[in-house]
Amino acid sequence: MSTLAEHLKQLRVKNGLTQEALADQSNVSLRTIQRIELGQVHPRNSTLSLIFESLGAEYPASEESDENSRRSIKLLKVMNLLIILFMAIPIGNVLVTVTFLVVFFKKKMPSEPVRHMLSFQLLWSLTTLLLFFLGVFISNLVTGNAGNGQYIGLIIYVLCIAYNIYTLLRNTASLNSGAFKMSGPVPNFF
Repeated sequence: MSTLAEHLKQLRVKNGLTQEALADQSNVSLRTIQRIELGQVHPRNSTLSLIFESLGAEYPASEESDENSRRSIKLLKVMNLLIILFMAIPIGNVLVTVTFLVVFFKKKMPSEPVRHMLSFQLLWSLTTLLLFFLGVFISNLVTGNAGNGQYIGLIIYVLCIAYNIYTLLRNTASLNSGAFKMSGPVPNFF
């Protein structure tokens, strides 16, 4: 049993609460409380914060979670650099993104900035391909000849790459400032 599990159980018992009462009070499922106290899971910081708040105790941010967060941010910066380098290859950024997805998910759920960046890269790669083919298709419809609008696909692709690089640099700058803010509305797929 981990020290976190023991600490939470001691706090719960000290406050005279059952697991059910703590679950109701903290708005966390009973099964989650049980698994935490058995040491079967290491919950997210937000879940722990809710539980500690319900117990009237301050949530001690662990050095381990801080180290994991720093590691995630460092790896995210490396991923951003690699994506920029691999953008010359069509769908290169998807290959880098999927590789990082496998690396992050192999151990545990990545941090919020990592999930947002992975979601953005996957969504933007699909959007780039769609815009590229849509541009070529519309150009062919308008001109009636595949050769007359030959540069429209390249122009669209270069503009999409430029926007992706801008977004990567902007997000990396927000990571450096310590306050990550994803530019633009991006659904979180993870």
